[in-house]
Amino acid sequence: MQTRKLQLGLLFGSLLPLALTSSLSLASNLADCPSSPNCVSSDSQTEQHQIDAIQPKASLDESWAALKAYIQQTPRFALIEQQDNYLKAEATTLIMRFTDDVEFEKRPADNLIAVRSASRIGHSDLGANRQRIEEIRTYLSSLDK
Repeated sequence: MQTRKLQLGLLFGSLLPLALTSSLSLASNLADCPSSPNCVSSDSQTEQHQIDAIQPKASLDESWAALKAYIQQTPRFALIEQQDNYLKAEATTLIMRFTDDVEFEKRPADNLIAVRSASRIGHSDLGANRQRIEEIRTYLSSLDK
């Protein structure tokens, strides 16, 4: 769970910041993106990091099973953690052999799979994380037909 902090100010001749911890929490296992542009997440509120969640046209459970199979069968992917509604994988880039973290969260209430892909090192990923998620989305869409 993540706790979001809200910044509130009162204007009475000066701005008096008051930091409150909100009771609003995101029920998400996905990590936040760092400030660097080498991460994408369907939970992100920033334009540079935002990417759409995967919305299967077929059964969510079938798409989830296909996603697990894709990770297990695709070269340079390794499934690191598996829970009922959460997957964490490592993806290794082809040329430089950098390891990126890729996370998925099945959200049955919304009938979608939330996604996050982030580089561990460096500042820019030259769009590799966004491309990776879009390739997975395309693969899953091809199965839904």
